[in-house]
Amino acid sequence: MTQKPFQLLRISGVLACVVSGLLTITDQIHMVPTNSSVTALQIALTGKLPLWTIILLEAFGFGINGWSVWLVTRIEEVLAPRKRILALIYVQVLLAFALFSLDTFYIVAAEIGLFFSLRYGIAWIVGLAVSETALYFSFPQALSWLYPGAYGKMAWTSTVPVFAAASLIYHLLAYSMGRLGAREYRQGKELAAMQQVETESARLAERLSIARELHDSVGHHLTALSVHLQLASRLVTGNGASAVGEAYQITQSLLSDVRNVVTNLRDMDSAQLTAAINAMASSVPTPQIHVDVDSELDDIEPITNHVLFRCAQEAITNAIRHSNARNLWLEVRHSSVGYELKAHDDGKGVALLRSGNGLNGIRERVADLGGDILIRTAPGKGFELTVKIPHRKEAL
Repeated sequence: MTQKPFQLLRISGVLACVVSGLLTITDQIHMVPTNSSVTALQIALTGKLPLWTIILLEAFGFGINGWSVWLVTRIEEVLAPRKRILALIYVQVLLAFALFSLDTFYIVAAEIGLFFSLRYGIAWIVGLAVSETALYFSFPQALSWLYPGAYGKMAWTSTVPVFAAASLIYHLLAYSMGRLGAREYRQGKELAAMQQVETESARLAERLSIARELHDSVGHHLTALSVHLQLASRLVTGNGASAVGEAYQITQSLLSDVRNVVTNLRDMDSAQLTAAINAMASSVPTPQIHVDVDSELDDIEPITNHVLFRCAQEAITNAIRHSNARNLWLEVRHSSVGYELKAHDDGKGVALLRSGNGLNGIRERVADLGGDILIRTAPGKGFELTVKIPHRKEAL
């Protein structure tokens, strides 16, 4: 669903190139008796190459044009390499001049809307409108088949402003549709990323809840039972002493099993912290998230694991919704004194930070574990979050 804007532009763009090519070549064949030219390529090569050779070259040009449209819209990433996109767009523009394919300009306007900022897009729109107007009025006879009712009917001084204004409006419309498509694509990706974040969070929260329940309920009851059975084994004599002793050994075995289960839950959480953060990062289209988690997280406590995950989640959410960043670096380090999470992006930053529910929530979570949070941000300097959590020893 999130790829729909790209798919629509891909299909319509390629079809426009095919239809434009067929119309141009058909009209060119019909104009053979009049020695009229309908493309710049024909104007340049007439008399140098046979007409059918020129027509084949033009068909090849329209094919390359459609292929470049297909490639641009196959990228399907708002953060795709800009140089590659621009190179393909420049190919389309050059072919539009060579083939007098004015509809290509509108496809380019939509592509610019998909990938580039408003300021950059406005510059392109003006350039495309000026180019279309200049192209039409430089070769009015060649392009008269596009606007048969206009050629020769209006004065040049009145036609140019009207044509240029109409061209600007239509290019702006195409660009706006591209921007709307990019926004829909980005929001769809962000929604999918947030759903992935919530899924991972729910999974870790459930695992933490199980570990706590085993620790606080079953473990304590088994410990109390073990103490009572040990006391009973000293008071009971005869055949009963053997049965009590056996019950005590079974209780000790159950207690050991519970300890192992809780330890395994902790080990699984620590092993999957990297996987959970990577899962969030991989499903976020923008910004690009660079994850670096210390491999030495063998003894991380479940509650600490959960809080670190929540901090990473908040850093990613902030970068998605507020920072307008292109990159986010996320690091988790382990030392002899505790754990440290650092997140910083290259977004716009703010002069005055207003903490919302997300930041306030992780402040409270980190404070409950005896840790602290440091936030740095400034206009043009991005957003930086540092979380430090000391070791927290738990015993069953």
